[in-house]
Amino acid sequence: MPVRDRDRDRDRDSDILRANILFTEGKYGEAAALFAAGAREGHTRAIFNYAYCLQYGYGVDADPGRAFRLYTHLRYEEEGDAAYNAGAMLVTGRGVACDPGAGYAFMREAADLGCIEAQLYVAMVHLTGCVGEPDVISVRRIPFHRPDTPDAALLLEPVEAYDDTLADRRFEVVEADENEAIRYIRMAAKNRGDYVGTGVGDAEFLLAKCADEGFGRMMDHDKAVELTVRAAEHGSYAAFAKLKTLPPYTVEAARRRLKMKTRSGYLIGDGEDED
Repeated sequence: MPVRDRDRDRDRDSDILRANILFTEGKYGEAAALFAAGAREGHTRAIFNYAYCLQYGYGVDADPGRAFRLYTHLRYEEEGDAAYNAGAMLVTGRGVACDPGAGYAFMREAADLGCIEAQLYVAMVHLTGCVGEPDVISVRRIPFHRPDTPDAALLLEPVEAYDDTLADRRFEVVEADENEAIRYIRMAAKNRGDYVGTGVGDAEFLLAKCADEGFGRMMDHDKAVELTVRAAEHGSYAAFAKLKTLPPYTVEAARRRLKMKTRSGYLIGDGEDED
């Protein structure tokens, strides 16, 4: 690559980093302008972030339809984040017509590309057999991966809020499949991406519940406590609350077993048959 081109790309990367800082400071107009400039030059992260601004109206007039088109353009980029956002729009019907089948397809693509939010979502779809709302499992918004709250974004009303067939269609996409559910929960528990937040802990706590109840695997109460300890260490509030209800000696025994496994070079989740 010519030196000129390297310098131009480095400058553009610097602009996007500055735009991210401006966005987190609430200076949405300035951030959106920088994202738009980068998008015009084909910078994938700038395109993605500009789409996010368009989706929610941050610093620009909201245009969710255009945001959706930009996400689909990047569906195989950004480690699945763009596919996740497109899928979330489709399964909720916010900004585009609700389409559970197409939304699930995007979510599965995102999960396979490494997006932990999508991995957890797909797991829940297979647990229930229903392509439901992502907020049900507290899936975070992207690109900044912050917990979603009712006042965190200008969410649009579902296009098909009064479609009587929508509920039925949500149950027609996939059948409940505990093996697929476990597979995607394990995928999330092993995720080592840069923006996993508490997602790994959430996945480990789901695996702990499966081990405790014998769902999709042999019942193993000791393993359930070990996974709950690890989940709490990775930020799962539910796991932390669960530990408070367990006998202290049970929790301490699990901590000792985990230390032994770590010292021996064996970590939970490394093996194909382990969680």
